Amino acid sequence: MYVKYSNIRLGSKRKNYLKEKELSSNIRSLKRDIQETLNEEYSGEFKEIELTVIKPSRGLTPKFNMDNIRDKEIRKILKANFGDNLRKLTTEEIQNNLCNY
Repeated sequence: MYVKYSNIRLGSKRKNYLKEKELSSNIRSLKRDIQETLNEEYSGEFKEIELTVIKPSRGLTPKFNMDNIRDKEIRKILKANFGDNLRKLTTEEIQNNLCNY
């Protein structure tokens, strides 16, 4: 299983460098956990999926959007293990925040 990530930031960059560094560390951790979970639990054929990782404007918990994933088994695995990190984004939100990263 290969996971391709695209990143988007909601809001502007933080002024506090330490908070920004901690958020980046949390994002790396989330990506690693998603990859490991899918490698362990997904039993289907090898696939490449795309997830959008969202850097929030407030807080230190990164979210991800899985609207691009059509495989129901993968969606079920991600919802079960990372339900707190899911966020739906509208196309308008994505367009408005493309330049913020």
